[in-house]
This record gives sequence, C-alpha cells and structure tokens, in this order.
Amino acid sequence: MATAPKAMREVFGGMPRSRMALETGTHSPWVSRVLSELGHQVIVTHALNVRLIGESRKKDDRLDARMLARLVRIEPQLLAPVKHRSAQAQADLMAIRARAGLVRARTALINTASGVKKFYGEEITSGGIQLLGVVAQQQVRLL
Repeated sequence: MATAPKAMREVFGGMPRSRMALETGTHSPWVSRVLSELGHQVIVTHALNVRLIGESRKKDDRLDARMLARLVRIEPQLLAPVKHRSAQAQADLMAIRARAGLVRARTALINTASGVKKFYGEEITSGGIQLLGVVAQQQVRLL
C-alpha cells in the first residue's frame, strides 16, 4: 500500500475498529491522525522507549512490528505512548523550518557571491545582495 492518506483510508477504512501501534517517525503524525479519524485507537511510541524493541539484538521491521502488536494487545502503557502536536502546530512548525532553511540558503548564496567577487578583487554591491534577497523572498511566498 502507498504511504498516502487516500491509500490508508482505503485499506484501514473498511477494517473493524482496532487498537494499533505505530513507532514515531516522519509519517507518524499524519498517519496517526488518519487512523484515528477512521475510528481506530492509535498508540504512538518511540521505539527507543520500549526496551524489548530498542535493545533487541535482532533488528528487523517485521519482528519489531510483531513485538509492538503483542505489547499493544497486552498492555498499551508498556509502549510509553507519546502525543503528537496538533495538525495546525505541525503546519506552523514546518513553515518555520522551511523559512529557516530558505534564510540559510539565502545567506549561503550571498556569501558565495561575495567570495567569488572577492576572488576577482571586486566588491559585492548592495544591489547584488538586494537581488538575492528578492529571490529568497519570492521563494518564501511560494510556501
């Protein structure tokens, strides 16, 4: 199945309501929201907090999934559940991180342009810096 909301809804939407366990990761915030919206009880855990998984000598996704399934069936609190940020808080955080990345890129461009000009014994003009700033601002608006 594709790791996409539509595919998740198709596969898990027709299932009887179940208790599910997920490990934290890039997709876990939205996956847990989609599964919860479908009526499933979703428990998200950080695998390193679950000693049976984190300290296992046999690292294998299939074995880890089986262990999560056993633990969530027996006693969900053993998974040390974590709470994800709300969808809005996640979106806000992504906007902040994207902007920070663009600012770093803009700074790198300015520093590179400055270094190239200095190599040839020329100064970078404020117009050149402003042009790079305008390009960076356009990228931010696209977000």
